[in-house]
Amino acid sequence: SGDTRGAELIRAFKSIDPAIQCDGLGGPQMESAGMKLVYPLASLAAIGLGDVLKKYFQIRKIFHETLAYVTNRKPDAIILIDYPGFNLRFAKKIKNRLPVFYYISPQIWAWGQRRIHIIRRFVRRMIVLFRFEEELYQREQIPVSWVGHPLANVTFSDKSKTELKKQFGLDENEKTIAL
Repeated sequence: SGDTRGAELIRAFKSIDPAIQCDGLGGPQMESAGMKLVYPLASLAAIGLGDVLKKYFQIRKIFHETLAYVTNRKPDAIILIDYPGFNLRFAKKIKNRLPVFYYISPQIWAWGQRRIHIIRRFVRRMIVLFRFEEELYQREQIPVSWVGHPLANVTFSDKSKTELKKQFGLDENEKTIAL
């Protein structure tokens, strides 16, 4: 999902200024949206601690190479997308040398509440998908912008509710929630 959201963000930036240059870590969607990949992350997909541990040295190498790239390139800003284990460490290493923005908040309300202190020190502005995240960061006096979730207005079917309920054998008169 980070690749999808990042690609949407790049396309939005380029619709405002087609000359904007985006370099970074990402996947095929971000690359097709116009980002120069410093490192393609598709090969690093990891599920669970075991996968992360297997790829630890590769992730560590990419981290340090990316830090060197940013130090040499000196971009106007850094936008971190999701992936807090990597990105919050990266924000700390940048040490306020560049403005850091964070799109798609770490789920600090569910776990990792200690991360709020790192965010306060090293992130200039949080850009969040959910209204309650905006309120949470405002309470913590962290600059925040709520942009809404990109899937909120996506229609996955052109069929009416009645047609869909009939298709799936659901009672037309009962409320249905899809997850």
